[in-house]
Formats: sequence, structure tokens, C-alpha cells
Amino acid sequence: MADPGTRRGQPASHPHGGGSPPGGLDPTSPTPSRIEALLEIGIDIDEMADAIQVTPATIRNWVRREASPRRGAVRIVDDLRRVVVILADAEVDGPDVAQWLRSRQGGNLNNDRPLDVIHDDPVRVLAAAHGFAMNEEERQAGETSLRVVPD
Repeated sequence: MADPGTRRGQPASHPHGGGSPPGGLDPTSPTPSRIEALLEIGIDIDEMADAIQVTPATIRNWVRREASPRRGAVRIVDDLRRVVVILADAEVDGPDVAQWLRSRQGGNLNNDRPLDVIHDDPVRVLAAAHGFAMNEEERQAGETSLRVVPD
């Protein structure tokens, strides 16, 4: 049986067949380093596989370049990376980003975990990340504005 992360009838080395695009750039494929970066912040491979709706073995194959993800999987990896960037801009550290992704959220996520929602409704997750980042920035600004400097 073919790996669920690859296209039928296409070589695993490149999703379009016929060799690599110029410069080794493939706009439809996340590089192993992009996936590894998500794993390094604390999202485990099982959580990522559930979010993308593939098996952990499929993700391992992508990282080892033994298979190429389909466009839908690339979109979800990109959405996860966008969440990381949004929260990093608000100075939320990697482990805290991973914790946020696996936590139950209020507001527009109806107490669902962002990792559970991102496949079907990434816009809601990205909006929730923006809201969390804005609240975090306001909290940090409030902490600094309360400091009193003596004359």
C-alpha cells in the first residue's frame, strides 16, 4: 500500500515526478527542517500526525525525504508555522507555543484544541493565535507601564 502522504503513481522523491525543480525548490513540499522545527518547539510527532491526518510514519518519511507530502498536508504545516510566527512575535517561547496548540481554548475555538481544529478550520486557529498574541502583548505592555521610575 502506498504511503498516505504521497501521490499515487508519482515517485516519492518528488511530488510532480520528472526530477527536482531548479535550485532544489519545491513550493508544494515542506522541507524536513520546517517539520523538524515544529517538532523541536515541543509538538510531538503523534500530535503533528493527528493534526495533519497522516500517520507518524508518514511524517518520518517526509523528514527522511523518502516521501513527499500532498498539498493539503503542506498547507497544514504552513498554518502551524504561521501560528508559531504569530506567537513568537508576541515573545511567546517555543514550549509555550506547543502548550498553547494543545490547550483548550475559549473564544472562537469553542474550547477545542488548536491542534484538533487546524486541519478543518485554520482561519479560526490563526485568528485565535492573533487574539492570544494581542492579549500577551497587552499584558507585557501593562507590566512595563506599571514600573515607576523615581525622580
